[in-house]
Amino acid sequence: MADCYFLGLDLGQASEPTALAVVERPVVPPGAARDLRRPVQSLRHLQRFPPGTPYPEIIATVRQMLRTSPLIGATLIVDRTGVGQAVLNLFTDGLRNQATCSYLAVTIGSGTDPTIGEGGIEVP
Repeated sequence: MADCYFLGLDLGQASEPTALAVVERPVVPPGAARDLRRPVQSLRHLQRFPPGTPYPEIIATVRQMLRTSPLIGATLIVDRTGVGQAVLNLFTDGLRNQATCSYLAVTIGSGTDPTIGEGGIEVP
């Protein structure tokens, strides 16, 4: 089985740290046996940016990672809960035509079920 990669980015406000994690897991084909549907996931990289790290510096780091094998074509999941749409737009603009990846914005909110909207996904 091939592997796929996910980058999770929790953007902190200016007074908070930002965290970046890279997770690898095998691709599970449709119809796979039950015991293969929850594959082992491996943490391949964990980075904490100190409070006050400029967003352009964080963008440059993520962009460089997404240009490096095996992360080319990875899925980038960004938590925009604390920083809002303006910072997310800055991030999106910094990656546009600069890196190949799937991109998903997530907002952590209330409720019991995830909802999909124009700006991404809201999860409880």
